[in-house]
Amino acid sequence: MILIDFSSIIHRMIHSSVAQVKPKKDENGTYITSEFVGYTKYLILDELFNINQTFGPKYGDLVICLDVSAGGYWRKDVYPNYKSNRKKGRDESDINFQEVFGHVNELIKQLEEHVPWKVIGVNRAEADDIMLVLAREYNPYELILLHTPDKDMIQAQRDNENVHQYSALTRKWIVPENKHETMDHWILEHVCLGDASDEVPKVVDHTEFSPAFLKYLKDQGYNIKDPMEFKSSDLSSDEKRRLLNEFDVYKLNRKKESTGEKDVYQDIRFGPTTLVKAIEKHGSVDNWLDSHPLYRVHYERNFKLVMEEGIPLEISEAILESFKTAKTDYNDKAFEEYLNNNNLKQIAMQLPNHFKINRDLTADDFGWD
Repeated sequence: MILIDFSSIIHRMIHSSVAQVKPKKDENGTYITSEFVGYTKYLILDELFNINQTFGPKYGDLVICLDVSAGGYWRKDVYPNYKSNRKKGRDESDINFQEVFGHVNELIKQLEEHVPWKVIGVNRAEADDIMLVLAREYNPYELILLHTPDKDMIQAQRDNENVHQYSALTRKWIVPENKHETMDHWILEHVCLGDASDEVPKVVDHTEFSPAFLKYLKDQGYNIKDPMEFKSSDLSSDEKRRLLNEFDVYKLNRKKESTGEKDVYQDIRFGPTTLVKAIEKHGSVDNWLDSHPLYRVHYERNFKLVMEEGIPLEISEAILESFKTAKTDYNDKAFEEYLNNNNLKQIAMQLPNHFKINRDLTADDFGWD
């Protein structure tokens, strides 16, 4: 089974097609979607077919794993700021992602209806969830390939030799030993240091107020020293909200420009080496987590956000049910018609190399009247 992180492919191919086609921009400064989206779809399909051809003989059929954000990802219930800047980045981009995703969604529908690969999407779940749940469920019975650059997926290789991971970005196999001596070491570091790409903070983040915010609180007449005291104070929710909303000092980047992030919390330098030293200083992970009232709370939050064990049961069950009931019918004529109608004839010519026709041939297949 080859589990495909489809979102990773989509975004990579959107940017590749724009870079190669160099489309013109409209009056709003946005790239004209129609000039490059056809090539985007071609690149997506070409990537899928290459994966199938390269890895299919060893790992079997592709399973296309989707992100479905309808209703909001479940991780936002745990941490509201999870991936909070992704939409902002798309909105500010010179690519009209809403238009492009409309075309990509049409392609996904074609793959789901007419191609013999399973397409799995579950409300409020991400491709990560689908890949982790299916890898856990089926690795005892078959080889599993996770085709994704996402380092979160390293955990799927715990205690088994049937799960492997390949990154098309680096064109390398991903194993925890690349950076760590053991899987336990990787898990500890990953949970404690968070994941900046998904905006999962470090355990030590948001545990100390910045000097600017402490001065602001003092000027407002409050002698509060840290986030724990602020949270447990007698201040009403409205007053806490007012203080945060009216504070207008922002962090600066290296160019001394505003980052748009309020300077509420102290930035704490904390990386892999510092983590090891902190644990050694306190004698154990537990002792270190108990050395600050927020560390363990943040650790448990991060563990839920980044580890497979945190996926809610109802999400896991929905993923397994979706996999079991997903279509694998192949309608070669309908898919070829879609390709021909979307200027993807070059891909249509490759189809016989990737799919076996599973119906009786007719005179129409040979162009006979």
